[in-house]
Amino acid sequence: MQGRTIPTRGAGGRPNKGERHAFMVRVPIDLAERVIAAADQAGLTLSDFIQTVLSEHEAVKRPPMLECQENEIAEEGKPSA
Repeated sequence: MQGRTIPTRGAGGRPNKGERHAFMVRVPIDLAERVIAAADQAGLTLSDFIQTVLSEHEAVKRPPMLECQENEIAEEGKPSA
């Protein structure tokens, strides 16, 4: 193996969001379609959108990662001066 280098992970990609717990949930199709559309409109992944809705419902502070994304999206929607 002489002469070979060990590949290293680059600095690209999304930042780590920390430890997560996966949920598998079955919802009616019409509800799923509305939630998916709302996530798209908000510019969030479905997972991030659902996390936001759950956080608001439970009055839990949003993770800084989502706060930053939402601020960036809001800034993009503002008309330029």
